Amino acid sequence: MLVLKPLRKPLRGYLGLLRSLIGRLLVAVGWFRVPPVVVVSPGGAGTTAILTFLEEQGISCNRVGDQDGLKHLASPAMLPDDTRVIFLASNLGETLMSLGRRGLLRRQTIKISGLKNLFVRYSTLVSNFEKAFLAQHANFAAREDTLLLHYDRLFESGNELADYLGANERFRQQFPRRKTRYSVGFEENH
Repeated sequence: MLVLKPLRKPLRGYLGLLRSLIGRLLVAVGWFRVPPVVVVSPGGAGTTAILTFLEEQGISCNRVGDQDGLKHLASPAMLPDDTRVIFLASNLGETLMSLGRRGLLRRQTIKISGLKNLFVRYSTLVSNFEKAFLAQHANFAAREDTLLLHYDRLFESGNELADYLGANERFRQQFPRRKTRYSVGFEENH
């Protein structure tokens, strides 16, 4: 049992990744319905905070834990045209630091760039993430009626988001406030 303890966190992470990829497959084949609102990002852009808030407000959206595989899509191609898409963008360097600090860079790269990143060297992983990060942003920016919000102004965008979703005054008043970001350096956790 002592030998398994250091493996517990990485195993849990990769099982979560597998769950996400299976969820994405089930959405693609029509077994899971795409919710009316989908929040997407490369990671490290406040996605969990916004999804949690939307759920608390009773807005039907993709899953906070990414069980449906929609939280970090590389492209909006599998989403129905009537889906309200909120793309959360961020600075590449800050995103790399945020994901690296939390030991999520490999998993996020796999989610937005594919399984080819499972066993690549770290320098290749970073390069692949950078390319996928830029491609993901371009893919969602090209989709009509996608609301693009940048992390730098995300927590000041409550009114804009409320207008986009047709939300009420309570939504505007309870919109989350900015928290301190601790992305100051990173190393990949294996």
